[in-house]
Amino acid sequence: MMPDLNGPEILETLRSYPSLRNTPCVFVTARTQPSDIQALLELGALDVIQKPLDPTDLPHRVREIWNHCNARSGT
Repeated sequence: MMPDLNGPEILETLRSYPSLRNTPCVFVTARTQPSDIQALLELGALDVIQKPLDPTDLPHRVREIWNHCNARSGT
């Protein structure tokens, strides 16, 4: 847990800056209830990586999210 702002609040703050409005965001969280994950996706997260995570799998997971994002955007 972060001390001052939570992840959704940070994303909302980032989105308030025009230059960061479209910055891709992926959450890494221990909150794994389907409703928590759905709420993050509805806020505009590309995806959610759930803790505990396997650090050896993390690069693969990030690459997978990146490729999926690029496929959706047509780039």
